[in-house]
Amino acid sequence: MEDYFLKLISAEKSYGETKILKDISIGLHKGRTVGLLGEKGAGKTTLCKLICGIERQTEGKILFDGKKIKKDTKKRLRFLLSEDDISKFKTISEIFDFYETFYPDFSRKKAIDLMRTFGMDTEQKIANNKGINQLTALCVLGSGSADLYVLDEPLNYYDGSEREFYLKEVFRTFETHPLIIISTEILRGIEPLLDDVVFMHEGRVKLCKSVEEIRIRTGKGAEDFYKEAYGFGNL
Repeated sequence: MEDYFLKLISAEKSYGETKILKDISIGLHKGRTVGLLGEKGAGKTTLCKLICGIERQTEGKILFDGKKIKKDTKKRLRFLLSEDDISKFKTISEIFDFYETFYPDFSRKKAIDLMRTFGMDTEQKIANNKGINQLTALCVLGSGSADLYVLDEPLNYYDGSEREFYLKEVFRTFETHPLIIISTEILRGIEPLLDDVVFMHEGRVKLCKSVEEIRIRTGKGAEDFYKEAYGFGNL
């Protein structure tokens, strides 16, 4: 059996009588950037939370580097802060203080360097600006050293060229050749960064392939193939 860095085996998640995820079985390799794609309500955010150990699956297994996700395992994972998480702090400096306290690998210098690259003021207060808050979260994400990074709907307030630029700059800071999972409804600016894609629909995984394999088999890029599949109900 292939040696996957992250493996889900018949994973399911229910809230009461409502089943959100159904029989999820996929394997992903370290050193790859994976697009987790699907419409709103497909189950992407729930799956991200299971992968990071924020929530537990109702059925099945999730193996990280061959082991179940436990407290020690979570030190090797990073989940992109949401806008709501960021807004709980008063200043960016306060966020940095929090991360220095709870994450030994957090590098304030890395975070500040990224913010300067993005033209941001590291002393500014947290404002009611969702786009800036998303960038702040991204800078925090890029300031540590992990083996798995999960980004749920990053930078959806920016256009394609901006998304590609910001994500590339953050990914350059990663030192461990990690597995990167990007959950999104919209591929603009993200496709050039992807090695693999996972298509979700109504709580199920409908496809898990490399971008190159899709291109060879269909003659289409991942975004065009994704739009066609959803547009014609082929999933």
